[in-house]
Amino acid sequence: MYLQDLQLEQKVLFMDLAILAAQANDSLEGQEEMMLQEYAREMGIDAPTSYVVNKELSDIINELIAISSQQDLKKIVVELVALLLADNEMDELEEKFLQQFIKATELTQNDVERAKRSIEQLKEVYANLQMFIKI
Repeated sequence: MYLQDLQLEQKVLFMDLAILAAQANDSLEGQEEMMLQEYAREMGIDAPTSYVVNKELSDIINELIAISSQQDLKKIVVELVALLLADNEMDELEEKFLQQFIKATELTQNDVERAKRSIEQLKEVYANLQMFIKI
């Protein structure tokens, strides 16, 4: 949704972050893989050919924080939440991953909850539109 607004370095770091997020529960599932491919398309960068990240999570987060505004970080959180909710649930390991990101930024738990609610509402709107179109 908002990834095209990021600078190239942010996009590359976001892709690494998203890959690690998708692997947070040791399971990279079909929907998450599709979303990673879609993220690459949206950002205008090459889609990952492997899902190996050669940086530590803390390094990726610190690099993103150093080059990102609060607005950029909120965009990143929205996309991370959408990815982590791709299977309609956020398990304990995925939640822990998200909290690591939030803790390192100046974002709040309220920001995360607002993003979660908004993504869930958006998913409901998409589901309603799909039902409408099929009628």
